[in-house]
Amino acid sequence: MERCMQCNSPLKRDELVCYSCEAPVPPKNPKKQFSDKFRITINAVFIFFVLVTVGSLFTNMFPSFWKCFAGLVILYLVKNSADNMATFRKKD
Repeated sequence: MERCMQCNSPLKRDELVCYSCEAPVPPKNPKKQFSDKFRITINAVFIFFVLVTVGSLFTNMFPSFWKCFAGLVILYLVKNSADNMATFRKKD
């Protein structure tokens, strides 16, 4: 049986608020928000672009270094923006 985090009273499965202390019951498996998924994806693409940019210095398999570097700068700005939005949401 699940218990309240505030007062340790027993809770039913479908309760959203504790009947004793009226504290909200946190969801069991909260879904990730779109902003979190977007931030994770942008971080992965950024790391990939770092590797491609470094690879473009040593091989001809990738586009030119300057094209990769320009894409890396743009992704860095998007990554910073996504990280700032995520920290702003967590403060609320």
